[in-house]
Amino acid sequence: MTKEFSENSKFNISIKTLLWIIAGVAAAIGGYYGMLSNINSKFVELETKVQEALEKPKPGTGTYTIDMGDPAASQTWPPTRMEFNMKDEMARQKIDQVIKDLEELEEELKELRK
Repeated sequence: MTKEFSENSKFNISIKTLLWIIAGVAAAIGGYYGMLSNINSKFVELETKVQEALEKPKPGTGTYTIDMGDPAASQTWPPTRMEFNMKDEMARQKIDQVIKDLEELEEELKELRK
């Protein structure tokens, strides 16, 4: 026994069920538009970050220089291995000189205390 649906067919839905259906559809539509606005805000945030990244200097084109007379050393970042070794050696020599001066001052201080 099958029922046929036509223009004259009738069915009963309670008010409570109808309200639940309307609330469900409204929640789905609200969720959809909320999700769209969230996605749009994320895209705007991403575009802002990309624009900031494009404005920052590119790697290898900084303003670091170790010797103004050396054309290979100007406008490069990070420094080359040779530049790094030169700066490292210079710093080590400076530290050695400071230690030597400190030892001399300690000896002079000992002599003055006698």
